[in-house]
Amino acid sequence: MVTAVIPVYNEEELIGRAVSALRASPLISEIVVVDDGSGDRTAERAKELGVLVITLPRNTGKGNAMDVGVINSRNDIILFCDGDMYGFSKDGVESVLKPMLNGDLEMSIAIRPFIRFARIFFPFLIQTSGFRAVTKQSWKQVPKDLISGYQVELMLNFVARRNNWRVGYVCVPGLKHTVKEIKYGLLAGLKARGVMIRDVSSLFVKVYVRERKLKRSSISGSVIE
Repeated sequence: MVTAVIPVYNEEELIGRAVSALRASPLISEIVVVDDGSGDRTAERAKELGVLVITLPRNTGKGNAMDVGVINSRNDIILFCDGDMYGFSKDGVESVLKPMLNGDLEMSIAIRPFIRFARIFFPFLIQTSGFRAVTKQSWKQVPKDLISGYQVELMLNFVARRNNWRVGYVCVPGLKHTVKEIKYGLLAGLKARGVMIRDVSSLFVKVYVRERKLKRSSISGSVIE
């Protein structure tokens, strides 16, 4: 079975949609909501939905919240889902999870239909979907010092490529997420988007520096730890 981990920050109005959609899948036996120091009633609302809620005393970043969820999960397969995602069905959830349950993949990434077509023409397009499944063993290979902020999906992609994970992309019709400008308001949303761009750019620099150090030190191996 599968544990769904939902990292959230000030998602009081949106968390119910994600939980309801995930709960519809019989493949998910556990839902863990990690409240990353929200200032609203996100934790209280999640508890009302009858799922396991872990409340962090302060905002520590999405990647850390995801890690806390994995540590506190019972199952070996983890489905990450952003708290502002919606529109996906039970069939969509199962299409992402079945390759994992069959042992065919180490990571299964849900993509929206337009991304699938865009990747035909732009195969180098970076996929930062917050709706993806990984094994616990794979998650342990991700450097915890490089998953702060909005960097975590890119770091997962990098480690998967570096360590030769079997990765699949699954089109999930209807999959959507609430954009920051709508969720927080125009000015606050633009500020949050700026932070995301900063974090992503910072990750590229950190990974480049780390890889250079590895090469200079002549450290070889197939796993980043």
